[in-house]
Order: sequence, then C-alpha cells, then structure tokens
Amino acid sequence: MSVPAGWLRIQNVVSRQVLSLTYSSLPPITVVAPISPSPIESWATQWSFTHASALGDGKAGNRSYLIKNRLTGTYLRCWPSKLVFRDAAGSVNAWETTCKYESFEFWRFELDEESNWRVVHSSGPLLEEVDVPLLGGNEVVCTNKTPHEKKTWDFV
Repeated sequence: MSVPAGWLRIQNVVSRQVLSLTYSSLPPITVVAPISPSPIESWATQWSFTHASALGDGKAGNRSYLIKNRLTGTYLRCWPSKLVFRDAAGSVNAWETTCKYESFEFWRFELDEESNWRVVHSSGPLLEEVDVPLLGGNEVVCTNKTPHEKKTWDFV
C-alpha cells in the first residue's frame, strides 16, 4: 500500500482523535476531529508527507518522509528521552520550518497486521498517543517498537 499524498489527517486507530498543532511553540497533541465550516480552521489537523528524495537527499532512503503541518508550516520531530531507561519515551515537537537532515526529522510508515499504519521515526521509536491530558487533548510521544494499538494510525 502506498503512502497517501496531499493534506490529510493522522488519526489514532483507538481513540479516533487526530494529530493537531496550533502553535509551533507548543507540542502536537491529539484532539477530536474538528467539524468546521471553513477549511482554514482545520489546518491545525492537516499534515502532508514529503518524500526525502524530493528534497534532494539520496541517502535518506526510499521509505523516508518528512511530516509537515499545514497551519504552522513546521515539521514533526522526535527528541529522544534524556533518561537512561531503554524504553523511555521521547518528546514530539514541530518547531522547525526548514529541513535539517542532521536533525533526524525523517519518518517511515509501516503497515501492521490489521493494515493500520505505524509512524516510525528514523531513530527507531514509534509515534504513540498516550492517555495523558495535555493542552485540551492527549499527549503524543515517541516510544519503543513494542506493538500496541495506541501506536497505530489511519490517514484520512
């Protein structure tokens, strides 16, 4: 199955909430999908995938993508935890408006056995929605590759 193109929502399979970013100074969260009369009002929940090779990076791999938010114009990033625990979660942010290949901004998309997407950071962790309230939604982290339904996503 190919990775979809265009502006779309990244929706958690379990909670049905969508990834959202309203300000580049705040972390992305998951929220209930907005029903708005104006398309611009839903830009916080719209993301696009840009293939790394389209940006001139041949060494990033043929399955590497950048994930860009429509409202802020920033790229989704994962920062590994400073904790020494092997399974410690990393934080997710999106404050860069330029592509910096050395910053590990690349993501891969893998299908699980139920044909749901896993969003995998180039350093290995998976994007996961956790049951921690944050800024009116739920926190999103990068965590280990242990299978769990909170680590699966639909692109709608």
